[in-house]
Amino acid sequence: MTLSLALLLSIPAAALAADGESKTKIGGLLFSHWSMDLSKDAEEANAFEVKRVYTTIKHSINDDLSMRVTTDVGAVKNSDDTKMRLYLKYAYLEWKGFAPGMKLRFGAAGTPFVDDSSKFTGIRYISKSLADRNKLMSTSDLGLHVLGKHLDGALKWQLSAMNGEGYGSPEDSKGKAIQGRVAYDAMKSTDGLDLPITAFIRQEVGEEEDEGAMLYGGALGFGMRYGRLWAEYVAKSLGDVDTQAISVTVQPRVGDLFDVLVRYDLFDPNTDADDDGSTTLIAGVEKSFAKKVSAAVTFEQEQGEADDDPTQGVYLRLQAGF
Repeated sequence: MTLSLALLLSIPAAALAADGESKTKIGGLLFSHWSMDLSKDAEEANAFEVKRVYTTIKHSINDDLSMRVTTDVGAVKNSDDTKMRLYLKYAYLEWKGFAPGMKLRFGAAGTPFVDDSSKFTGIRYISKSLADRNKLMSTSDLGLHVLGKHLDGALKWQLSAMNGEGYGSPEDSKGKAIQGRVAYDAMKSTDGLDLPITAFIRQEVGEEEDEGAMLYGGALGFGMRYGRLWAEYVAKSLGDVDTQAISVTVQPRVGDLFDVLVRYDLFDPNTDADDDGSTTLIAGVEKSFAKKVSAAVTFEQEQGEADDDPTQGVYLRLQAGF
């Protein structure tokens, strides 16, 4: 079935792409790595793995309407099936003709804020974003998404009404999630400089008041030719439980040779409980060889407050795309 779905998606798209007058684009992105486990008692176990394989088809129907379909692969969770299976991540129709600087997406589309850090730092092939890594929010969800870009791109915003379970889970209640994000880059008009400041809020609606989770937070980025800095904060409140997560990424550039990478995450699932938090450290070097082609050598460590020994290892990570 996986092969059949892939063929059904690729054959018509390939035919459209072959048409000189078509406005169809096909792209792919691969994340793979080699790792050696340096955790206690791991005996330096090592393995080669493919982590993600994205295939994207974008087609412009006319000047105002377009559509996107993106598939991914992954192992089936909570299953003895060890083979990687194809599944759908993005699938939406986009309309941009209803107001200047605005567009509307209907379907499974990117959620506000979650992937901002990956877009700014370019290290998604090394690690998921803070909220995604700690399962606070999904990167894609089914719903209605309105996006805006103004002031020559300096001001961006998004407002989404979604199922709330994320693209990998079916709707299981009448409740919905409303999420919004506003970002302003004061340095957008300055060549070579970026200073995006972002705020977001998410509210679960349609459930009992004490069951509706609220998430909020923000981020600050700074980019220049010598490197990049990204810091973000995410908080969640659900009943009497408060969750906090913080991430800081520093990427100084060593000429045209490579970038140094240091990322530090702090995650506390319940601020009133002791010894339930964890920290994550990623440190290494990375280099971009071409557009969507990058490699990194990193040391990665995750330490739980209640654990005596951290989970750690070294990685050679690769991103290749077209």
